[in-house]
Amino acid sequence: MMQSGMPVDVKTDIMSQLTDITRLFSRTEVSNHASYDSCWVIIDNDVYDVTTFLKQHPGGDEILLEHAGSDCTTAFQEKGHSAGAVKLLAKYKIGVLREEEMI
Repeated sequence: MMQSGMPVDVKTDIMSQLTDITRLFSRTEVSNHASYDSCWVIIDNDVYDVTTFLKQHPGGDEILLEHAGSDCTTAFQEKGHSAGAVKLLAKYKIGVLREEEMI
């Protein structure tokens, strides 16, 4: 079946690729989000906007704000977060670091 001059399966494939595009951020961009009003962190090269999670964080918002705008991979891993906490991260993921800035 044709739609807009393009086979439907091709159009569907293109649309699925567009929704799979991941936003790329630099460490500088992340560092601009280091406040209570906009709190981003990096964990394992992924970028998370945890602003709305600040009040819900079981350890308090202070620890997240301490690492706001920076890479907190080591702190996150050393704390020994539960599998549930790791799974919850997916909800807050907004992108990844640019490849040249990954560790």
